[in-house]
Amino acid sequence: MARLFEESFKIMAVELSCLKGSVSAATIVLGIDPDRVTNWRMDARFNGGNLLPKNDKLSPEEQELRELKKRLKEAELENEILKKAVAIFQGRLKVYWFIKENMNQYAADKMRSVLKVSSSGFYKWMKKR
Repeated sequence: MARLFEESFKIMAVELSCLKGSVSAATIVLGIDPDRVTNWRMDARFNGGNLLPKNDKLSPEEQELRELKKRLKEAELENEILKKAVAIFQGRLKVYWFIKENMNQYAADKMRSVLKVSSSGFYKWMKKR
């Protein structure tokens, strides 16, 4: 069974990794997988609202450019998903089918978010299939 962590713990782990200067140093102290903390560092919910973690080696302009490129990439992905999904907005079941058929190309979480579909509804539908 997967371990679940509270949001406050994730925020603390990200802050600790920044203070220690590396993810691996923080994960040794916390006793958790480095990949988890790396993912949390990339998530704006846990890293102080930044799309990307701060990099002291970059100038403020370079950091801003990096964040803008990340936002553009996210917007392009959302736009691509919406373009493909436009034909199926007639009903919820068609949206579920669209997500199922495109899971090998896009992350299911991303498609559900863009298409405003609940995880519970989608997975309940998947179990019936």
